[in-house]
Amino acid sequence: MTNYLDNLTVPNNDIEKIFDILGEGIIIAGGCFKDVNKGIRPKDYDVWFKTPMDFAQAATILACDTDCSFLYNSDKAIGYSVPGIMPHVELILFKFGNVKDILDCFDFTITQYAIYKENHLFHSVCNPDFAKDLKDHNLNVTQLEYPAQTLARMFRYTTYGYYPTPLALQKVCREITKMSANAKIDLSPLY
Repeated sequence: MTNYLDNLTVPNNDIEKIFDILGEGIIIAGGCFKDVNKGIRPKDYDVWFKTPMDFAQAATILACDTDCSFLYNSDKAIGYSVPGIMPHVELILFKFGNVKDILDCFDFTITQYAIYKENHLFHSVCNPDFAKDLKDHNLNVTQLEYPAQTLARMFRYTTYGYYPTPLALQKVCREITKMSANAKIDLSPLY
């Protein structure tokens, strides 16, 4: 379990608008912050939830808003285009919990960043190595529940200019060698 840093923050306009629309029961987390923290507009914002009820409430808000456009539905997320927010919004539906539970499911330090709102104040929570690894373009792994998928994601992240450290590659390869030869491996990217 990682000891995450938790600080008050000021979000960008897109993030503030998402919270204005969906309320305080959400957590925006993941890879979008590798871009946001470099001043780049992300391809999407992943919106996570503390409870299934928070998810249902957000999905209802967006589905009933005639200005929002439904984009897609998968077993992991529902995508919407929201007016005034350039990238689309993904409502994540496969994991619920507090911000630290959500961050624990990310495999790279540069994706372990989240913003949540509590008592009208915005908080950012991140892996202590987030800023250094982001600056150095390093991929360091934090958990390896799905090592084959993590390896596939490493290849994808090299196209964004981030490269696995030797230790990260070692960890992933060690975990892959422990897998059963008969294990079914789904190499589709995870969040």
